[in-house]
Amino acid sequence: MEINKENLSLEDKNRFVQFQIWRDCPVGCEFCYNKNITPTVSKIENLKWIESLIENEPIVNEYNEIGLIGGETFSKELSDRSVREEFYGLIQLIISKMKEGKVEKLYLTTSLIFKDNWNLLEVLEKFKEENLENKILICTSYDTKYRFKNENSLKFWENNILEIHRQYNKVPIHVETIITQDFCEKVLRGEFSITHFREKYDVHVDYIEASINDNSKTLEEFNRKLPGFLPERKTFFRFLDFVRLNNLVDWDSFFNYNLHSDLMFIEHKGERLVFDGRRKGNERLLKWYATERLGRSLYTACYSDNYRSILEDVKAYKELHGLGVK
Repeated sequence: MEINKENLSLEDKNRFVQFQIWRDCPVGCEFCYNKNITPTVSKIENLKWIESLIENEPIVNEYNEIGLIGGETFSKELSDRSVREEFYGLIQLIISKMKEGKVEKLYLTTSLIFKDNWNLLEVLEKFKEENLENKILICTSYDTKYRFKNENSLKFWENNILEIHRQYNKVPIHVETIITQDFCEKVLRGEFSITHFREKYDVHVDYIEASINDNSKTLEEFNRKLPGFLPERKTFFRFLDFVRLNNLVDWDSFFNYNLHSDLMFIEHKGERLVFDGRRKGNERLLKWYATERLGRSLYTACYSDNYRSILEDVKAYKELHGLGVK
């Protein structure tokens, strides 16, 4: 596990390091990059590794923001008492770092698709007790077609959003909305209002590209599996024009790599992996996912009708219209 310090953005004010605590998740999104990957290291072992990195890895200590991703952080993943105790030990370590002034924010990722939310609320209560509510950010995602398999799953998501606001109103919630063909069409037809969504749930809305992470051999095969997921290029540009002309997105944050973690630690098949310099482009991570190491034959961010890069198109669009950070 080698880190090339030259790839890192340690001069940034917000220096963000991310850890994958485990891959387990009961939601089962068809497009998830963790789909069908069997964990080979126990949750406790992985949590101990993360704690060791936070306490002992010099380069990690140069970061002032920490992100925890899964899998699903909560739901049934903390049902094992030993795992729960180790996880809370990690949370307490992060709280200690905050009180020492070494960590300024925790990004806590969760699907929010679960009925029993007491584990989530208990974590938030720990931050509230330490007067650190404003230093935690709940990160979740939304998709208009495939994420919510039934009305109950959407209801669980909505209820958890509202409950967080009710009990912990200083905790902000960030929603990454996947820009699928279905989402673009619904926005363009007026069936989905970005403004109403943002106001209804009192959340910050950002966007993420619809990516292929699958063992499909061709783009056509993937489209047959998940129709309406990848956007058509023409529809995607119509969507960009619509949100631009109606002032519906924050172009500073729209597909902005400087908001990604700069350094990411994950475990795969017993191997400790690190991806550095992610704010300078995600090519290394994308190439890694495209190899057989993950058992994926196809991993890319493209359109349903061609392999052009959505990310490059967005970059060119923002430059053409003078949008976002100068």
